[in-house]
Parts: sequence; C-alpha cells; structure tokens
Amino acid sequence: MPIFRFAASVMPVAWKTPAGATLTQRVHRAATTIRRHIEHEILGPAKLTLTSYEILHTLWIQGACPPADIIRITGIRAPTVSEAASRLVSDQLVTRRVNARDARSYRLQLTPAGRRLVGRLVKDIEVDEAEVLDGLSAEALTAAKALLDHLQPGAAGPNTGVVEETGSADSNQASA
Repeated sequence: MPIFRFAASVMPVAWKTPAGATLTQRVHRAATTIRRHIEHEILGPAKLTLTSYEILHTLWIQGACPPADIIRITGIRAPTVSEAASRLVSDQLVTRRVNARDARSYRLQLTPAGRRLVGRLVKDIEVDEAEVLDGLSAEALTAAKALLDHLQPGAAGPNTGVVEETGSADSNQASA
C-alpha cells in the first residue's frame, strides 16, 4: 500500500500544513527538531553527537561487535562510524579489541565509563520522550508507531540484526 494511503488510514489528519508542507517535509522537520533538541539538551553536555550516541547505544544493547555490525544495525556510513569510533576511543568511552587471528579486524566495546554514560543518557532521553509524548492518547501513539514502522520497514525486524528493545534502560544495561 502506498505510504500516503496507509498514513491516511491510520492517522486522519490533514497532510499539508497551512504553509503547504508535504508529509515528507513534516516528517523531516520533526526528525530534525528532535535531533537538534537531543543533541543540544541531552548529548551536548556530554560532548556527544547523535551519531556517537547511536554507536554507544548499539554497543550497550548488542555488546562488543565489529564496526560492520554497527554500520548494518544503525545505517551509519562506514567512514562516519570509523571517525566517531576513533573519537569515542580517545574519549575512553570505547575500546578497540583486535582480533587475535586477523589483526586487520577488531571489535568495539564499551568501557565502564562508556557503559555508565550511555545508561544515564538512555534514562535522560526516556524522560524527555515521555514529556514530549505526554497528552497523546494510546491510539495516537499506536498510530504514530505504525506509521514510523511503515516508513522504515524492517527497522526492528529479524533480518536486520537489530535487537528490539522491550525493557527499560536498567534491563538493557544488565544485558550489556
């Protein structure tokens, strides 16, 4: 089903703002607003970008893994992962573990300081998200999730390697 027809079936709202923005523009603007807010208000004090946070969060959920897994899971480009990982290593939030059988390959792993930081940031983001979503009905939240899942098919599916989060930050941290 085309995205706009699907969206219209689950979210009966006007697809254009009074200024004439399309659904795509509205989604992009919303994502940009959220990204800027998270980077400035939550990640900024920790001197992290959203990209660096996504790498830390992936390592927190998945455990130690090679950069290729981070690229596949997050969709972040390889040079960006490499650059961000180097910074995270220099900031002592991540370590590189060289493969004993092939010195050309390595795995990234959170340090204890990285684990503590990402655990705190996850909680801060959860609180922030709860405040943003406060007042929306369960139906509106379900419709929004359905639309986002449709826009990004397979984002938490079985073939992506992504672990769908089902617990709180505490349960995820315990498994890391």
